[in-house]
Amino acid sequence: MFEKMKIETKVIDSDSVYVIIEGIIDTNSAVYFGETVEDAHNRYPQAKITLDFTKVEYITSACIRYLLSFVKANYNIVLTGVRKEVNTILKLTGLDCILDIEQEVISLDVKNCKLLGKGFHSAVYKIDDDKIAKIYFDIKDLDMLINERIIAKQAFIKGVPTEISYGMCEADGKPGLIYELVDADTLISILKNNPDDMDKYIEGYVNLVKEFHKYDSKGFVEVPDYKLILRNDIKDLIPYYSKEEINKMNMVLDEIPDSINLLHGDIHPGNVMVTSKGMIFIDLSDTRYGYGDLDLVYLNRTLVQFTKLDDNHYDLPDAQAHKLWDLFFNEYFKDLNEEEKKAKYKQIETLALISITSRFIRKDPQANRSKIMLKELSEMINIIGQGEVNE
Repeated sequence: MFEKMKIETKVIDSDSVYVIIEGIIDTNSAVYFGETVEDAHNRYPQAKITLDFTKVEYITSACIRYLLSFVKANYNIVLTGVRKEVNTILKLTGLDCILDIEQEVISLDVKNCKLLGKGFHSAVYKIDDDKIAKIYFDIKDLDMLINERIIAKQAFIKGVPTEISYGMCEADGKPGLIYELVDADTLISILKNNPDDMDKYIEGYVNLVKEFHKYDSKGFVEVPDYKLILRNDIKDLIPYYSKEEINKMNMVLDEIPDSINLLHGDIHPGNVMVTSKGMIFIDLSDTRYGYGDLDLVYLNRTLVQFTKLDDNHYDLPDAQAHKLWDLFFNEYFKDLNEEEKKAKYKQIETLALISITSRFIRKDPQANRSKIMLKELSEMINIIGQGEVNE
């Protein structure tokens, strides 16, 4: 609606509403900003309204007047993700003394900090003895950061084994979150430094994932359906495969039962913190819902499929990555017999190939990695129904 500002309202429930603002709140856009907040208050008068300023670059006096009016009207308002420039304005006007500012963005220098692990979108650093920081690689990942904060808060309240960030940060212009975790380290860091101890961590790792799956997705905002994501991945592949091959892909996916269970979406060991009290997740930006087995699709993609491309972005040697996958798979499905395990293995690997191939095709269908994965998936699809796949 306004060139310099975008605004979105997310209703968690009748007690919690998020208003997410992006850009500059100036004279022209402040009216719409004010009307949006007033509408949220009128519809949910008992709710705490969180004004997410993570993407707000600057505010003018018009915004100040609206914020002051909310305070005078006794709105239950909280500001979060306030940048340094905006926070300076709030302090100059004295609003910082009367507004509830949950957190401001802290500037960090992570050059000399220990790197605990990294993934597609972020890296985790140890800041000091009781704090870690998750730094996203690109300012464009702010949407993921905002979504992670909202979902993590909901999950924490429901008792899901995770931690919520208590502060936002930025390092070299890149956004991040700070977590307070005493005597904690990422599971991937532990396994890299102690490869012979892998077996003793597997049971706890699997139990963490299964504990996560005990929760349903009701009450979580904008958690997508994992089966629908994979269905769309298959659609991306239609130009590259025969109708029979596409039907086989859909058939494999159809074998997965429908479910509203909560899925982490990215259960690789870099997202698992080992604390003195046990293991917890710290990254909920890819949270989805569906049948529990689907969480293993992404793990196979990470630990097995990427290694075929010499693209081990988690810095875990291929042999260790494959061993970790095999140990996790066998522990997760320990109640199945060998024939059932083979069928399950084929199912998960096929879906992992679909996921990674679709990802590469969307980026660049002519790239060498796209061609490699198209061939891998074709070979897998063509043996469906023609015998077993060896582990």
